[in-house]
Amino acid sequence: MATVEKSMDTDHADDRVLYDDGLTNEDAVSLFSTSLNEALERQKETIVSAISEKFTKDSAGTVSHVIEPVAFEFKHEGHKIQFSFNQERISKLSDIENFIRDGNFENALSTLGEQKSALQQRNKILKIADRHVWDTVHEYLDDPLADNNEDAVKLRHAVGRAARKRSFRTRPYDNRRRGGSFSANDFLRGFSNTFYSQNSTKPIYNQVRQFDPRFGVMAGFQFPETVVATTAGRQAISCVTAHSLRPNPSPYCPVPPQLPQISSSEVEYDFDHDEDSFDYEKSQKNVFVKSKLRQNVEFWQNEVKANNFILSPIKFGYVIPFAQFPPAIILKNNRSSLNYPDFVCTAINELLSAGCINEVSVPYVVNPLTVSVNSSGKKRLVLDLRHVNRFVQKQNIKFEGIKEAFTYAKKGLFMIKFDLKSGYHHIDINPNSQKYLGFSWEFEGKLRYFQFSVLPFGLSSAGHIFTKVVRVLVKYWRSRGVPIIVYLDDGWVSSDY
Repeated sequence: MATVEKSMDTDHADDRVLYDDGLTNEDAVSLFSTSLNEALERQKETIVSAISEKFTKDSAGTVSHVIEPVAFEFKHEGHKIQFSFNQERISKLSDIENFIRDGNFENALSTLGEQKSALQQRNKILKIADRHVWDTVHEYLDDPLADNNEDAVKLRHAVGRAARKRSFRTRPYDNRRRGGSFSANDFLRGFSNTFYSQNSTKPIYNQVRQFDPRFGVMAGFQFPETVVATTAGRQAISCVTAHSLRPNPSPYCPVPPQLPQISSSEVEYDFDHDEDSFDYEKSQKNVFVKSKLRQNVEFWQNEVKANNFILSPIKFGYVIPFAQFPPAIILKNNRSSLNYPDFVCTAINELLSAGCINEVSVPYVVNPLTVSVNSSGKKRLVLDLRHVNRFVQKQNIKFEGIKEAFTYAKKGLFMIKFDLKSGYHHIDINPNSQKYLGFSWEFEGKLRYFQFSVLPFGLSSAGHIFTKVVRVLVKYWRSRGVPIIVYLDDGWVSSDY
């Protein structure tokens, strides 16, 4: 029995030895769990690293920028635009900080270059705005056609579009009438519809036929001898006569009254020539005004105290301010002139006799003639200078209108209106510029050529020089107590006696 028990103990001991050399169940489960956790952790790190790398590459050029909404209410649109621009730059700088922190220097440099270009473009826009004002910037930014290679052309086009829009917005009053000119008829209609004497059904006019250098009155200066103006039923009891316009103090005006000061810089309009301006009108009486200003240049020098800008065209004739000299060209007359040959012949002969035109061989530029007919059937001869005007420098002119007239229009005052007949023809054209003002007409089968020696109405810069000359006279009259407004060749005067 002892032998058997000993043998059994030996077998169990061998079994324990074999079990100790292997793994117990607990050890096996623990080892498997540890290995699995390590494998999963390595896989997790690999996946996270791959996702992070892919996200960085995908978002390198398209980082989403969250710009703070503008909580502040800006009163000016320009300030709001600049604020938004600055906010976007701040957001971009934050992106650059993140790129540098992550060691992504390539994307940081790329974004930095983009922001540098944006700032340079903004500075360029500010320079354009400072030189050409902001409406030019809007046209420049909205141009859908030009690319970076056409930037200069794009800017030129923007300047032109903005200037045209400004001209349209500031064109004064009624655009249907002489390019928006001041109408003395419309202005005075608010005070008195008619100007009649008490015992007559027709207005009485006193006409000055010739230019009087002592008083600075243009030939054909018209005004009613007796003017009655009604204001709120109040009966006028005195009148304004031709004597009132004379600069020297009279018994009716011993001391020149103090006139309110008007700054012409407060009103600015673009002078835009209208085709209704004319150089000859049917039933127009001959008024010989050529060279009248030159013959009385001493009055302008000593009495009016005109500067050289005014004295130069008076002495030597007006030099057309060309930006570029027009090419030689011969243009045919417009159809409207061919429909009224007798009228054109009469007009040319009268202009020739008045000295307004000269007959020449062949002018450098031959412009078309046009005849316009108004609603009453009155015919007007027009020199079509569209070809020449393309090369004339564009000039703005500041002049007065209704706003300034109301400064002088007081209740109970008496008013007159007048029109400067053949006003433009008072200004001679410099001989070197006359060759650009030519035209032709056929007389009895023979083609003859002419050119203007006085300022024609069709010239785009005519309104500028004419207004400058007349303004000197207006200043002279006002200094002597005459409350007067002149808009091109339309004038208006008020007085209380």
